[in-house]
Amino acid sequence: MQTFTQFEVTLAPMGTLTGWLGHLLHGALFEQLKAASPALAQRIHSYKRKPFSLHYQLREGLITLCIGVWDEELALAIPAAFVVGGTLTLSRTTAKIRAVALTNERTLPCKEALQAAFRLDFRSPTCFSSSGNIVLFPGSRHVIESLYHAVSFTGKLLPPLKSCEAIAAFVHPCGYDLRTQVISFGGYTHSGFIGHCDYIVSKELPQKQRALLCDLLSAIPYTGIGYKTAMGMGTAKFAQK
Repeated sequence: MQTFTQFEVTLAPMGTLTGWLGHLLHGALFEQLKAASPALAQRIHSYKRKPFSLHYQLREGLITLCIGVWDEELALAIPAAFVVGGTLTLSRTTAKIRAVALTNERTLPCKEALQAAFRLDFRSPTCFSSSGNIVLFPGSRHVIESLYHAVSFTGKLLPPLKSCEAIAAFVHPCGYDLRTQVISFGGYTHSGFIGHCDYIVSKELPQKQRALLCDLLSAIPYTGIGYKTAMGMGTAKFAQK
């Protein structure tokens, strides 16, 4: 079984922070990892696709940082990297670590049955990178391929990617309410969409592929969807309808 975990870190910035913080929190996470486990930090940094995602909320002067992890060694290192009472650097200011907690855990394969329809709620700007181009719509193929690459990264034995591409032919967007949002990563900007999209799953989808699709969708709260999920993009929620 593959385990996905989610940690919540409460940070108290010493100065005022505004705008998109995803890239700053990404950098801070690696700095904390370097201090706690240099070899692990180097290994994770070397991966083109990182085995974690993050998203955050700013409220009442605090940052709530949620980190989804699907690498066993990294999951064990998070509490050591974020020690309560310690500080981390966010650009030109610092933040004190107020609390660290393991908030959610999930194992795959899941035991749920996939229903005839589901909704994806995109809560932070989301996009896909395809052949060097940015795609601003959550088509079935892009969603499924993104999740496949994240879950297969864990070492979970999956069928070839072509099998997942075949699943997309049985999954169709049937309604959506999306809008674009531009965010700044410091030296450059990125566009993404937020909102929701509904999908219908054909009853003709074979049972084995239906179970695989359910596994992929169940990983969404931990992996996110699409591009730059390790910098706060692609935060999404999956719900059956």
